Amino acid sequence: MFVLFLISWIAKTTSSTTSSSSDITQINSFLECMSLNSYPSSQIHSQNASSYSTLLSSFRITVGFTNSTTTVKPLIILTPNNESDIKTVKPLIILTPNNESDIKTTLNCSVINNLQIRVRSGGHDYEGLSWKSDFRFIIVDLVNIRSISVDVKKKSAWIQAGVTLDEVYYSIAEKRKTLGFPARTCPTMGVGGHFSGGGIGVLVRKYGLAADISSMGENLFWAIRGGSGASFGIILSWKIKLVSVPPIITSFTPSRSLSDGAIKLFLRWQEIADKFHEDLYVRVVIQNGFDQTTREKTVSVLFNSLYLGGVEELLNLMGKSFPELGLKASDCTEMSRIQSITPISEIWLQGLWTRVLQEDIVYIIMDPLGGMMSNISEFEISFPRRKGNLYNIQYIVQWSKQKRIQTSQQHLDWIRDLYKYMTPYVSNSPRVAYLNYRDLDLGKNDSSNINYTLSIQWGMKYFKGNFQRLALIKKEIDPQNFFRNEQSTPQLSY
Repeated sequence: MFVLFLISWIAKTTSSTTSSSSDITQINSFLECMSLNSYPSSQIHSQNASSYSTLLSSFRITVGFTNSTTTVKPLIILTPNNESDIKTVKPLIILTPNNESDIKTTLNCSVINNLQIRVRSGGHDYEGLSWKSDFRFIIVDLVNIRSISVDVKKKSAWIQAGVTLDEVYYSIAEKRKTLGFPARTCPTMGVGGHFSGGGIGVLVRKYGLAADISSMGENLFWAIRGGSGASFGIILSWKIKLVSVPPIITSFTPSRSLSDGAIKLFLRWQEIADKFHEDLYVRVVIQNGFDQTTREKTVSVLFNSLYLGGVEELLNLMGKSFPELGLKASDCTEMSRIQSITPISEIWLQGLWTRVLQEDIVYIIMDPLGGMMSNISEFEISFPRRKGNLYNIQYIVQWSKQKRIQTSQQHLDWIRDLYKYMTPYVSNSPRVAYLNYRDLDLGKNDSSNINYTLSIQWGMKYFKGNFQRLALIKKEIDPQNFFRNEQSTPQLSY
């Protein structure tokens, strides 16, 4: 991937002030700097502007292939207790730049006025680091940086960082329905964060990660493909390689409850999920609900799947590799693409069901790896989890807005207990994590002393042996450590 990058226009940092009375002066100085550099006033949204609240909460998180969509409001996630708490988490200003020149101006004026920047592409940061900070900051929202140019002959496309994945897929399909790109299915996810975190999607077993579709090996381009672009600058555009997809693909999502033998089916899936034919992607979604017959609370396992081909081929393949599922033609839907390592034991599953039934709304999503992922070196890009990894696990718990203040801690304690319960059955030394499922419980930077040694505790979990190289590149690219957050890459000297 080729990238338009903004790093070199940074001015000398001025000394910071800490008193709250300086906020207005700081903002006015920043706005004056922006005006002097001809930044359009219509793209500046202060806290008293009518557009401010809409922009702050204008993103959605979609769970998996299902139609269940949860609108996430930043201040709901943070559950502030009073007005003063709310003020501490709001950005001073939200900017919606139109072009590269606007972003250059924003960077220079931010550094001069000692304002932190948080860059938002789609807003799908589980810890909210694209829209909140412990310090005075502004949001650079890339909502207007969203052009797409598809070149069918060269099987490539230029995609700006504010584009969402559904826009990518539809733009490609408009040009050629047998071309695609291996990224996530969530339609409202922004490409900026998804690509720079690696990008696991339903074509991962066939083509690898979104960030793998490139032959670039230069340090900076290596770092931002899986190592988080936010640590190194503001990425404006990605050049991607398109991949071939058949005119017809098939999806199926049969559900099995405990009484249908879900435990044995899961155990069998675990043995073979990373060994299926690379055209077949079968992930597991564990969720709770109610038995349609008894109306008692139960756990169900969904085999959420995609096959690059027709139903007849799929049934033949499943009959050979996973006959226990009992897949039938009626379970399957043919469509075009655009429509569309310790093993876990049975005893463990019984304990998992017990925990899942303690909550109202739970999803545990397991994405299978293997296939092409096993053929790519863990050092090829900064995303390291390759051969030997069976699947990637995502844990989700939801609760209503009405209960958010009273029960938030209870739900957080539950999911942390679940995470601890999983320890014997997942990777270790270190227990690894996926940057696009960011988790500040792993550790975070000390804002007064961001350094490599203190960051190893969480950095190795995301990047394993690639963390050191990322830190060396960070020192070279961003010597002032301007692009920083609670889990930004620290600097390390040669």
